[in-house]
Amino acid sequence: MNVRWQSFGLDQEYRLLREKLIVGLLKKNFFNNNAYGEYHGYLLRFEASGWGKRTVRILDIEGKKVLGTIAFRYFPYAASIRYEDETYQWQYQPWSQSRWTVTQADEVATYEAGRGWTRGGTGTIDYEYLPPAVVLSGLYVRSYFRRRLWLAIIVLCMVPWLGLLL
Repeated sequence: MNVRWQSFGLDQEYRLLREKLIVGLLKKNFFNNNAYGEYHGYLLRFEASGWGKRTVRILDIEGKKVLGTIAFRYFPYAASIRYEDETYQWQYQPWSQSRWTVTQADEVATYEAGRGWTRGGTGTIDYEYLPPAVVLSGLYVRSYFRRRLWLAIIVLCMVPWLGLLL
């Protein structure tokens, strides 16, 4: 199955499209890692507890039932998505921040983002069969790492100004 995606507002919203029809959505809060989304009728909530935690819970839309977890790793960026007692591995393709995969045994979803400033907010997802919640989690993980990158850039830009103020 091939799905296109578009991101808006520093990756705060992702829309999944088949042709021109919106078939899914992921909305994140920029100030924390909480999000909610829908894809193929699966309504999910992603909830991070505490600042700097490396684990996010995947919940039903009401936030009452834990469906899985996402554990993040750094250097290199990677994550383990646990959903319905199955574990899926998220990782960037070697030497590329624009291609990543979610794999489990022989199941693979390949994500590709457009390159450059003008196309970086668009991309495709190609997969045969993965649970819709896992496909959505693949985008959530990317937005998690991109948010960390944006925050690092903001901090690095602020350091010279702080030196002037002190």
